[in-house]
Amino acid sequence: MQANAGIRTWLVNSLLVLGVSLASLCITEYSLEFLGFPATTPLRVAHPPNYTEARKTGEFAYLFNTNDEGLRYRTLPLANTTGEYRVFVTGDSFVEGVGVNDGERFTDLLEQDTRQSGSPVLFINGGLAGTGPLEHGRMYLHVGRKYQPDALLITLYANDLTNTFAYLKKSWLYGN
Repeated sequence: MQANAGIRTWLVNSLLVLGVSLASLCITEYSLEFLGFPATTPLRVAHPPNYTEARKTGEFAYLFNTNDEGLRYRTLPLANTTGEYRVFVTGDSFVEGVGVNDGERFTDLLEQDTRQSGSPVLFINGGLAGTGPLEHGRMYLHVGRKYQPDALLITLYANDLTNTFAYLKKSWLYGN
């Protein structure tokens, strides 16, 4: 008899905790919605536009700047009215240039080399640290194509394989 009473007490207490937890979650969700918080997280495809920050770690210190499209690249008209050859470069922190100042990223060095050779090419830096192939595709589709590039350079490193899906839905790339 006491065993049944103990089980019944445990069951009632468990249901009470579950009910209070569910009610708390509902109240929190409706409160956040009332306060204007979005129901879904917006798709992140680039850094915040026109952002500047001095970054410092134990390894390096550098100035982090973004243009009006959220890229670590100088401001450039989207329309290619001058006819320069444009290469949009997408990748992770190696492309973004984590720890490296403007003018020292590998895309900047490629631009300098082509300028010196007499055939200038713009290497538009679309790097985004901590990303993989899915995000590289999003970066190109949502930002890179705006620059009307003549070529696309996708950089992949061994660590990108952890962010590679065996199956990809079209909606994951476009965001909707």
